[in-house]
Amino acid sequence: MPATVPKPAKPIWRRVIRELKAMGLLAESDRMAIARYCEWLVEWLRARDALAGEPQVLPTQSGGKVNPYINVMVKCEQWLHKFEGEFGLSPSARTRIAMADQPEPRADDEVLLRIG
Repeated sequence: MPATVPKPAKPIWRRVIRELKAMGLLAESDRMAIARYCEWLVEWLRARDALAGEPQVLPTQSGGKVNPYINVMVKCEQWLHKFEGEFGLSPSARTRIAMADQPEPRADDEVLLRIG
């Protein structure tokens, strides 16, 4: 684990490493990307917790404005979604990875299927 991973992100790091290792998608060169993912997830969790029980729209003299924690969550979700797609941490990403692992059929495979 890189030293830059903050304490609140360490359990996330361990979980993600376990999952990526089980899928055979773990490489040493991915350490910093995984660390960033853990940090973004911690930020998303903090924003979610801060928003709990708070109004989504804050009153202002001109009417209202979106609670800033929502903006934080949206930004984090964009980065998290991108990472999850790249590393197979969503159902659709796992499907794409599984399909990519299958060898492409060869021309003679079709002939064998018709014969067999």
